[in-house]
Amino acid sequence: MSNTFITDIVTRELDGEEVAKRVDAHNDLYLSAFATHLTFYEDQYVFWGNPAVMGAKITANNILYWGANALLFFHRKLTELEFMSEVRPDLERIWAVNRRLEELFRQWHAVDSREWRRGYVGVTDFPALIQRHIQLTAGFDDDALKAQLAANADVMEAVAVLIFNKAAAALGNGAPGDDVKIDPYKVSLEPDRWEADGLLGGSGLTVAEARQGPAGGLESCFAGAVAKTFQKNLTLRMGMVFMQPMIKLGLGGKGMHLLSVPDQESGTMQTTPVTVIENGGRWLVAPYGVTRWVRNARAAGWVELRRGRSRERLRLTEVGPEEGAPILREYVQKVAMVRPYFDVDADAAPEAFAPEVATHPVFRIEPGTP
Repeated sequence: MSNTFITDIVTRELDGEEVAKRVDAHNDLYLSAFATHLTFYEDQYVFWGNPAVMGAKITANNILYWGANALLFFHRKLTELEFMSEVRPDLERIWAVNRRLEELFRQWHAVDSREWRRGYVGVTDFPALIQRHIQLTAGFDDDALKAQLAANADVMEAVAVLIFNKAAAALGNGAPGDDVKIDPYKVSLEPDRWEADGLLGGSGLTVAEARQGPAGGLESCFAGAVAKTFQKNLTLRMGMVFMQPMIKLGLGGKGMHLLSVPDQESGTMQTTPVTVIENGGRWLVAPYGVTRWVRNARAAGWVELRRGRSRERLRLTEVGPEEGAPILREYVQKVAMVRPYFDVDADAAPEAFAPEVATHPVFRIEPGTP
């Protein structure tokens, strides 16, 4: 914007035009834009490592940049004083929502700064983000461009409502329902201020309305956790070596056993520590996915379990999602160190673990061998 304004003023003055009024108008617009964009960075670095917050922030900032600033630049309207005066109210709407959101992002990080090992943000299901780019070369006439800026301001308001709804989920039961009107210019994560600020129940949009409009699909841009990929590092190897003699002596955590199974390639017995779950029977879980012992057990159909003086050769039957889900849930709740390898929280409902059974096999332990 600054280069555009400077070039416009210099070239006009060189052509002998009086530019004082133009300088004032450009300066006013530039300072307003600067004040808004400063909020993108000032005191914001604290949460730049938080994927949940940053996914929402980048999306909102992109709507502003491509749907307002760049749209005007590409259509060469930034220096047309009369046109800019007419669209300034919608431009200010977009800027005002973003300023409010930047404050919300800090509050969101303060209440939800959990550690994220990895994250994924998908944008293909949020067409409004792509459409803002397409509009840049649409060649709108003045009336169409004014209408598009107003529509983009509407999108920005709906985006704020959906971001607030996502962030407010971190408040637990304090979050408003999907059918409550939310004022996008008053969003915050300070429930004690909501009534005085007039956040709820007045003007604005409900979450349901925001989802049904052009902002529909925005929630696909909110970061979702992605399970950590298992790698047998030095620390884990040393832990396994340390645990084996303890388990042979009958020590170690309850349910811990040494599992031995013939290796498919070498034929020799391969041994690894495992935790047996007892829940209406005995179960084995593959918390790190389809690792070597899982492949070998599937091929052999049996394993040997040892703890202290007890040694058993047992048959394994792999079970499906319905039967395996509650076993997985119990395992994840009992063995905290494996939680990063799952895409579901330990306290989630049992049915939420059903999709995990495909990547974390569950086996029923039965007497005898195949």
